[in-house]
Amino acid sequence: MTLSYEVIKSRFDAAGQGHVFKHYNALSSTEQQRYLTQLDRIDVERLNAITATTLAAQAKELANQKAGTSPVLEPLPPSCFATVIDNPSQAQGWWKEGIDAISRGEVAVILMAGGQGTRLGTTEPKGCFDIGLPSGKSLFQYQAERIGKLQELAAATIRWYIMTSGPTRKATEEFFENGGPKSKPGTPYFGLKKDDVIFFEQGMYSSKLRKNSLPMRRKQVHYQLSQRTERSSLKVQERSQKHRMETVASMLLSPKSSCLPVSRF
Repeated sequence: MTLSYEVIKSRFDAAGQGHVFKHYNALSSTEQQRYLTQLDRIDVERLNAITATTLAAQAKELANQKAGTSPVLEPLPPSCFATVIDNPSQAQGWWKEGIDAISRGEVAVILMAGGQGTRLGTTEPKGCFDIGLPSGKSLFQYQAERIGKLQELAAATIRWYIMTSGPTRKATEEFFENGGPKSKPGTPYFGLKKDDVIFFEQGMYSSKLRKNSLPMRRKQVHYQLSQRTERSSLKVQERSQKHRMETVASMLLSPKSSCLPVSRF
């Protein structure tokens, strides 16, 4: 479908963002359609409203600080939190409550997995990364097996919602379909049912400059959540395997780590 230049331009002009068309005529016809598609996905009116709300809150806080009327942050009252450290009876009680909730179909898992592993020296999704465990398991497989075990204990199904991004969705889905990397395929979906693993893609909003205008890069709007492949550097890629393993393994093997209800990497 061919997008209307006039309609999209009028929206951005009305929102005070007409400058994004400054280099439009320098693009080829194919590039123009691609650019219009990009702009059409931006809810510029909502973006302006979000920016205005954020700046207003910031201005209010700065004024309060100057007047000495900023609210004082205080610790949460004991009734708002609890711990299982040195409290095995509490831990056992919560474990039973969790298993019972899973049995009733009240629990799902959501995994924030939209980022690439550039800081780990790879452009693949971080969940596909081999962190050097003796088993050779990836983060995705590790969590899939934890979910599978909980399903066995609770005799119930746990839906797994995995948030991806434009650069990671295809690779993530293929990794699950193969049950691992193409060079070493395993059980599809790591033993989970395909219908119980739901992939969805995170949305994107353009970044904005302090003067409230959409920034331009290479004659097009610069996305804050753009693909990071081009940004990977030799410095990142040259990080030692030992350092990469320690970074992720320390997160994975922490006593506080848990796949329920929310995980992120």
